[in-house]
Amino acid sequence: MNIVPCDTRATLLSDYQHATLKYSNAVSDLSKNIGICVQDRYKILCRIEEEARLAVMEARRVLEKHCARHGC
Repeated sequence: MNIVPCDTRATLLSDYQHATLKYSNAVSDLSKNIGICVQDRYKILCRIEEEARLAVMEARRVLEKHCARHGC
Protein backbone atom coordinates (compact mmCIF):
# COMPACT_ATOMS: atom_id res chain seq x y z
CA MET A 1 0.00 0.00 0.00
CA ASN A 2 1.44 3.37 -1.02
CA ILE A 3 0.81 6.30 1.28
CA VAL A 4 0.02 9.49 -0.58
CA PRO A 5 1.52 12.56 1.06
CA CYS A 6 -1.01 15.14 2.19
CA ASP A 7 0.14 18.69 1.55
CA THR A 8 -2.39 20.12 4.00
CA ARG A 9 -1.22 17.78 6.74
CA ALA A 10 2.38 18.74 6.06
CA THR A 11 1.47 22.43 6.30
CA LEU A 12 -0.51 21.95 9.49
CA LEU A 13 2.30 19.90 11.01
CA SER A 14 4.76 22.65 10.15
CA ASP A 15 2.42 25.20 11.77
CA TYR A 16 2.25 23.03 14.89
CA GLN A 17 6.03 22.65 15.02
CA HIS A 18 6.47 26.42 14.63
CA ALA A 19 3.95 27.05 17.42
CA THR A 20 5.68 24.60 19.77
CA LEU A 21 9.05 26.23 19.11
CA LYS A 22 7.59 29.67 19.80
CA TYR A 23 6.05 28.35 23.02
CA SER A 24 9.32 26.74 24.08
CA ASN A 25 11.14 30.02 23.52
CA ALA A 26 8.50 31.93 25.50
CA VAL A 27 8.81 29.50 28.43
CA SER A 28 12.58 29.82 28.29
CA ASP A 29 12.40 33.63 28.29
CA LEU A 30 9.97 33.57 31.19
CA SER A 31 12.04 31.17 33.27
CA LYS A 32 15.23 33.16 32.66
CA ASN A 33 13.56 36.31 33.97
CA ILE A 34 11.84 34.96 37.06
CA GLY A 35 12.97 37.02 40.02
CA ILE A 36 15.27 39.32 38.05
CA CYS A 37 12.97 41.56 36.03
CA VAL A 38 10.47 44.22 37.01
CA GLN A 39 6.88 43.13 37.54
CA ASP A 40 5.57 44.85 34.39
CA ARG A 41 8.08 42.99 32.23
CA TYR A 42 7.24 39.72 33.98
CA LYS A 43 3.54 40.24 33.26
CA ILE A 44 4.32 40.81 29.58
CA LEU A 45 6.40 37.63 29.45
CA CYS A 46 3.57 35.70 31.14
CA ARG A 47 1.10 37.02 28.57
CA ILE A 48 3.41 36.07 25.70
CA GLU A 49 3.87 32.58 27.16
CA GLU A 50 0.11 32.12 27.62
CA GLU A 51 -0.66 33.27 24.07
CA ALA A 52 1.98 30.88 22.72
CA ARG A 53 0.53 28.02 24.78
CA LEU A 54 -2.94 28.67 23.41
CA ALA A 55 -1.55 28.84 19.87
CA VAL A 56 0.03 25.40 20.34
CA MET A 57 -3.26 23.97 21.53
CA GLU A 58 -5.11 25.45 18.57
CA ALA A 59 -2.53 24.29 16.03
CA ARG A 60 -2.73 20.78 17.44
CA ARG A 61 -6.53 20.83 17.42
CA VAL A 62 -6.59 21.89 13.76
CA LEU A 63 -4.02 19.24 12.81
CA GLU A 64 -5.87 16.47 14.63
CA LYS A 65 -9.21 17.56 13.17
CA HIS A 66 -7.76 17.49 9.64
CA CYS A 67 -6.20 14.07 10.12
CA ALA A 68 -9.42 12.66 11.53
CA ARG A 69 -11.50 14.01 8.65
CA HIS A 70 -9.01 13.32 5.90
CA GLY A 71 -7.67 10.04 7.21
CA CYS A 72 -4.06 11.02 6.68
